[in-house]
Formats: sequence, C-alpha cells, structure tokens
Amino acid sequence: SVDNSSDREPPRVLVLLSRPSGGVQRVRVQAADDGDVTQITLYLDGKAVAVKAGSAVRSLSFAWDTRTATAGRHQLIATAVDAAGHRSRSPSASGSSSPRSRSSG
Repeated sequence: SVDNSSDREPPRVLVLLSRPSGGVQRVRVQAADDGDVTQITLYLDGKAVAVKAGSAVRSLSFAWDTRTATAGRHQLIATAVDAAGHRSRSPSASGSSSPRSRSSG
C-alpha cells in the first residue's frame, strides 16, 4: 500500500480555455499536488462532461462544441482529487456560445 500521510495539501487545479475555432472551444484542465492526483472532473454548467482517472493524472483535455450549446455565457469548473483523498475545486472559467442557425447560403 502507498503511504499518503505526508500529503496534507489538496491539489491545485486550473481550467484553461483556448480561442474558439470553428465552433469548438478547447478546454484544458491542469492539476498539481505534492503527491499524485488520481482524478480530474470537468463540469460545464454544473454537469460533469469529462473525467480522467489514474494513478498520476496531470491534465485533462476536452473539445466543447459550442454550436450545440444554448446561446450565452457558460461556466466551466474542474475538481481534482489526490491519492490521500483531498479534493479541490478550480476557479470558474467562462466560455460563451453563439449557436448558428442551420441554413444554406
């Protein structure tokens, strides 16, 4: 078994957004800890949209198709859990969508 008694701090987690391209917003979540991060979960407007788990998880990538979202601002938040069971939450990041109507011409 792994001794996590020296891990007293929760992980640090941050949501990074790229510039939207072609209706897709690239989202990257980065997590760091004094031990190992075992899970990262990304939430879009409170709903889990991506999860990555393992023995040493450092990042998660997600392609958000903003064309299928309702128009307006949306909140992205991530959580991270370390091997000692500490959980933390990222500051929120805001993305926006402007769905296009499907018309030819």
